[in-house]
Amino acid sequence: MAGLVKGSIILGVAEDLLAHLGSGRLSEDEVGASLEASDAKMLEDKPTASGWYEMASYTRLLELLYATEGAGLDRERYFEQRGAKNAQRLFEAGLYQQLAFVDRWAEDATRGRSGEQAIATFGRNLRLVLTLSSSIYRGGEWHVAADPTHAGRFRVVVDDAADYSQPMRWAALGFLNECARPREGQRPDLFVGEFGHTEHFHFAMSMDIDEMRPTT
Repeated sequence: MAGLVKGSIILGVAEDLLAHLGSGRLSEDEVGASLEASDAKMLEDKPTASGWYEMASYTRLLELLYATEGAGLDRERYFEQRGAKNAQRLFEAGLYQQLAFVDRWAEDATRGRSGEQAIATFGRNLRLVLTLSSSIYRGGEWHVAADPTHAGRFRVVVDDAADYSQPMRWAALGFLNECARPREGQRPDLFVGEFGHTEHFHFAMSMDIDEMRPTT
């Protein structure tokens, strides 16, 4: 069975494409040349947030949006930003509040938890976020694993991931990094992607958990 993605993830891409169609930046001919007939029909009808759609269709919509508005932009960074924008949309809509796991963990950390306690609490909060994967994706097995090269870090691992295109993987990285961004203050992206294999990929933490503990 082909991998599926929830409409809540596709909706923002579809809305932007429809806006470009309305403004004339994107033409019907370009849509017809870039999308399958079923994709174009889905775009015309507009995806529903609760519906399920093929990952291949989502990828074609992403690629068309990049072709329309991504001229001169780095492909990887562009799709990461799309993923971050999706996470922001869900936050603003009041959906999936468990996404903001870093803020919850920081509250625990300020109560004096450090060392192994802080690492364990971070892992629990990260696993809570990944319970959403089955609400967003049908296909791929998401789980949290200890980073074998860094004792104070975790990895988010996705197995059985052949249906996840490169744009989808980059978008998922941007989505996860937005979830890991503090609502206040600044911090570099917490995760980096390792996408060298077709059947699996993972996101590795870029810093130790102790480095993330609040200073106040």
